[in-house]
Amino acid sequence: MSASVCVFCSASDHVSPFFFSEIEILGRLLAEAGLEVWYGGASVGLMGRLADSVIEHGGVVKGIMPRAFEDKEIIHQGLAELIHVDTLVERKEMMMAKADAFLAFPGGVGTLDELMEVMAHRQLGLTQKPLIVMNILDFWRGFLDSLVEMQQQRMISMGLDDLFDVVEQPQEALTLLHKYGLVGSSPG
Repeated sequence: MSASVCVFCSASDHVSPFFFSEIEILGRLLAEAGLEVWYGGASVGLMGRLADSVIEHGGVVKGIMPRAFEDKEIIHQGLAELIHVDTLVERKEMMMAKADAFLAFPGGVGTLDELMEVMAHRQLGLTQKPLIVMNILDFWRGFLDSLVEMQQQRMISMGLDDLFDVVEQPQEALTLLHKYGLVGSSPG
């Protein structure tokens, strides 16, 4: 059985073309590494482009979607599996259960919510699964600066590097997944 990663990312079609290019690279790298990819199940935005790229490069992509979104006709039709849940909370719980590692690509409120859920679980010792923040174009800089401030104000007691890793390119994420033993051979 291959390892699995869950990618948190935006469903918006109105983001920088560079993000679309980078998510395509990420999808290709994940597929070539033989990693099973879980995500939110949408056919739009960065989510859709990720799924398209994984599938195009022979990979397996699976989605988890709340029933409330199903009526919007945004379900990706190429998924190997789609799990239907009732709430966003259930979606996050299922993502946590299915994935061996998490990649937080640039995204909006939903992406931030998913990222924070994994961070909270890591801080509380409820999971040791790797969390990689993909700081493409320095997207997460303000968020990361806020976390440093929380740490300096003693609101976060553990080292931030114990909560997550930060990378700037998709290839760096694959290198870390290899380091964590989730990829069989060195990527690249």
